[in-house]
Amino acid sequence: MNKTLNCYSFILFILSGFLFSCSNSKASFGANESSTDSSIVVDTFSEFPPEIEGCSCYFSSNKSDFESDQYIYVDDYGSNAFVSINGEMKSFSLSNSQKVADDHFIKTWISEDFEISLDYKQVGQVEETWQQKGTMRIKSKKGKEVVKEFYGECGC
Repeated sequence: MNKTLNCYSFILFILSGFLFSCSNSKASFGANESSTDSSIVVDTFSEFPPEIEGCSCYFSSNKSDFESDQYIYVDDYGSNAFVSINGEMKSFSLSNSQKVADDHFIKTWISEDFEISLDYKQVGQVEETWQQKGTMRIKSKKGKEVVKEFYGECGC
């Protein structure tokens, strides 16, 4: 009887090990899947939203994309900005704006799901446009973050 009890205990121990290893595997897969779904992908666009008229700032990932009209960011030189994230054009409202120096600016924009921080400097001027270079940091409310360098201009 004692040997039978030990045998059953051993089999139960082995089976419970398999059971827990399978359930941990599924939990791990689910966690990886959700982190992939919540990643931040900044898309390019070539047409501005209808809310953008007149003076504006518009930025691209680099000078080549800028010259090809492939933008990652646009604002109305006021309180509204737009960025295409994960295939969807997102609207942002200005939260904070500071002029660090004559040619250095930091702006923070917020939406329901994201916060954008722009840190940029003026690197040139052509007629009524001012060329800018800087970084854009996008944070999701789920804790994901992406930082992109940009080149673009502001003007009328």
